[in-house]
Amino acid sequence: MQDVFRRFERRGIAEVLVQEHAEGDLIKFYGIGPEWFEYFYHKDQNLSHHPFDPADLRKIARQGAERLNLDIYGGDAIITADGRIFLIDLNAWPSFALYREAASERIAELVAKKTNAVTGPDRPAAGINQATKS
Repeated sequence: MQDVFRRFERRGIAEVLVQEHAEGDLIKFYGIGPEWFEYFYHKDQNLSHHPFDPADLRKIARQGAERLNLDIYGGDAIITADGRIFLIDLNAWPSFALYREAASERIAELVAKKTNAVTGPDRPAAGINQATKS
């Protein structure tokens, strides 16, 4: 294991989190800000459909995103037979695979909201066009 840590160090990675293998159903999730969250079972797996509370998945994913200061995020989790949720991956700017259209609207809303917070609602940031919905 020390050899693995040394390889990370050589790549400039000072901290590594090691997690025990968790057996269960793989779920992918996406989030934008505190309000929007979607998940689905990853394809190409034999599902056991272990019961879990989606609100717990959302809470765990959001807590991780907040710790990393991410407003737009995605990741993977494992749901075990006893319903435990293991967050195994969390990253910025995921593909939003099955939710691109809905996600793009939410991302645009979030960017506009954050831009207005900095520049004011009557003065858009340079280079940002005000789009109108029909």
